[in-house]
Amino acid sequence: MLRRGPATISRAVFEFALIVISVVLGLAVNNWRETSQVRKRMADMRAEFAQEIRANRDELSSEGCAPLHRKLVTAWTLLAAIAAPTPADRDAAWNVASTGMHPFHRVGDPAVHPQPGERHPPDAATTAHSTERASPSPPAWW
Repeated sequence: MLRRGPATISRAVFEFALIVISVVLGLAVNNWRETSQVRKRMADMRAEFAQEIRANRDELSSEGCAPLHRKLVTAWTLLAAIAAPTPADRDAAWNVASTGMHPFHRVGDPAVHPQPGERHPPDAATTAHSTERASPSPPAWW
């Protein structure tokens, strides 16, 4: 038979409070542990990212890439110095960069950014079936 009285009620309230405090404390510890793990992963990712940036910078400044960059800078500087460049001038600068350097396109240019529902016309670069890349040509707005 159960005894009911002030001692039983106070004991039940005490046990209930202990359970609630234990659950809240467990959730707090779990949240702290997850936050700690996220911070550690973020620090690791930042370190890896910084290392990758350093490696990319070293590779780009190596003698394997630097001559191409020097040629590109020279070609584009000469092109920029011409007040009214002719298509031949543009082609000469483009041919220096024929290994994959592409200038930014203007947003809204229908040759580059079609209207919604329109499709780009196929070009040699996207329809070539050979294993070699098609040689790039200047965009229509150039």
